[in-house]
Amino acid sequence: MGVITFREIRGVFTHEELLIKIKENVFPDYKCNDFVGCGFAIRKEVYLATNGFPVWIDIYGEESCVSIEVLANNSEIIHTSKIIVNHRVDNRMRNLNKHNYFRFGKQLTNTTYFYIVYFKYPIVKILRLYWHNFRKYAVTDFRYLSKFCNSIFEVFWNFKALLKHRKPVPNKVLELMKKNLIEKPRVS
Repeated sequence: MGVITFREIRGVFTHEELLIKIKENVFPDYKCNDFVGCGFAIRKEVYLATNGFPVWIDIYGEESCVSIEVLANNSEIIHTSKIIVNHRVDNRMRNLNKHNYFRFGKQLTNTTYFYIVYFKYPIVKILRLYWHNFRKYAVTDFRYLSKFCNSIFEVFWNFKALLKHRKPVPNKVLELMKKNLIEKPRVS
């Protein structure tokens, strides 16, 4: 095992009983293909075998880069629900403060970077990504459309510099990522 990722509980809780009730719902550990930055532990030698957290992504997506490199180095990522991390995010306030626009733009740009760096033939994935986000968000709201266009501009602006970091992973790693998604247990 190279990385252990912890169960993330989002929300700002006012009663300790809510956390205790959530904590009681423990399910078996399983292999996964990614982790969130608010709750994980990584072996030092596994981390040193990767390129570390990328400098070409500033927020939203750095963990995916380390994850794919961990898998490419034949290490596993295990999720456990026995360790819980409270990610104190108030989604209602986040929506009121329009943080989803910022998040949308960053995630769209960084997902594109991820495909360019790690996929041998990223163009189809990128086109699907942009088509999906255009239909679902950009045509519904001018601010999303603005972030969508800014993302395209930013990708083109940084494309040449990004190519220095390009290190496509073998197809077997991408298949492993798909397989690990299937291995998650169903929680009733």
